[in-house]
Amino acid sequence: FGPCFPAVALCQPGGLLLDAGFSYSLPPASATAESTPYLFLGGRLGLPLGEGAAWQLSGATGLSLVSEGSSWFSLGTGAEGSVPVSETLWFDISLGGELFSVGEPYPYDAGVLEIEPAARFVAGATTARLVGRGAIGRSRVPVDRRTEVVTDLWSWGGRVELWHRFTEIEPRLRLEGYTAAQGSYYGITGGARFSIAGSLCDVDLGVWDTPTGSEFLVALGLFLPVGPDLGFRGNGGRYAPDPLLDTPAAGSLGAFISWAAARFGGELPTTYRVETGAPARVRFRLEAPGATVVELVADFLDWESIPMLRGADGWTITVPVEPGVHHFGFLVDGTWHLPVEISERTIDEWGREQATLVVTEQ
Repeated sequence: FGPCFPAVALCQPGGLLLDAGFSYSLPPASATAESTPYLFLGGRLGLPLGEGAAWQLSGATGLSLVSEGSSWFSLGTGAEGSVPVSETLWFDISLGGELFSVGEPYPYDAGVLEIEPAARFVAGATTARLVGRGAIGRSRVPVDRRTEVVTDLWSWGGRVELWHRFTEIEPRLRLEGYTAAQGSYYGITGGARFSIAGSLCDVDLGVWDTPTGSEFLVALGLFLPVGPDLGFRGNGGRYAPDPLLDTPAAGSLGAFISWAAARFGGELPTTYRVETGAPARVRFRLEAPGATVVELVADFLDWESIPMLRGADGWTITVPVEPGVHHFGFLVDGTWHLPVEISERTIDEWGREQATLVVTEQ
C-alpha cells in the first residue's frame, strides 16, 4: 500500500492517464533544500501484456513556483505480472527503472533499477504477501563546472504485508527491513483503507529505525471520482526514508486532477447468473487475475462496497437481490469497472456509468 497514497487509475486494464495539480514539499530539517510549492504535471501509459501482466511508462515534472526552489523531472518504466500456483497462492514479480533529475540551485541526478519478487497468499478476504526487494543505482551531484560527486547506490531486503477486507474498511500491517551502504533500516507501518461508493481514503502511521535515528511517519490520501473519466486525488503527510537514495523522511502536500485520456486493451470478462428464490440470488463472477482487491458496488447493497472472493474461476460473490431494476459496478484495485457485455447502462449524479441489472418476479 506504500507510504504515500497510491496512484489510482481510472482506466482498466490499459490506458493513458494524465495528472495535473499542485504540491508542496517539506524537506527534512537536515536538508539544505527549501520548502517549495510546485505545479505538478504527469502522465501514465499502461498496456496489458497478456493474462496477469502489464507494462507501464510514466513521466512527471514539478515546476517550482518560487525562485529559491529546484524544479525536477522523472521518467520511469516497469512491468509486473502474477502467476497462480494454486487457488490460494500466487507468485508476483515486478521490474522497474527510473531516471530522476533536480535542477538548480540544488542539482542532483539519479538512475535506479529494482526487482521485487513476491509470494501472495489469499484466504477469503485476507491476503498476505512476502516480498523481496533488490535495487541498484547511481547518483551524481555537481559541485562546480569541473567537479561532481558520483555515488554507486544499492539496497536489498524485504517486507511482509498483511491486510483483511471488511465491508467498508481494510486494515493492514507492513513490516520491512533493508540493508544499504549507509546502514540498516527497519520499519513498521499500520493503517487502513476506507471505501465508500467508489471513493477511497487511506490512513497510515509508522515508525522507522534508520542509521541516523528514529523516524515517525503519518500519511493521508483521498481518491474521489468526479466523472467517468475524471478523479480527484489528494495526499499529505510525512513519508518514509529511502534506503537506496539515502534520503531521510520528508513531508509533502498535494492535490491533483486525474484524467483518463484514453482507454484500450482487453476488457475484464464478467458474468452473472440469477438463481430462483424469494428473494432471488445473483452470482457475479469477474476475471481479474492480477488484482489484489475486487469489490461489488450496487444499489441493492445501499452503494456499500463488499469484497468478492478469489477462486479457481475468478472473483465471485453471491448476494440476494429483490425483483426490480438495479444498478451496479465493480472496483478492481480501486478502479471502477463495468461489464463490457452489458449494454444497458445509466449515469449517476457523479457522472459515473453504472451497469443495469433486471431481476424479474419468480
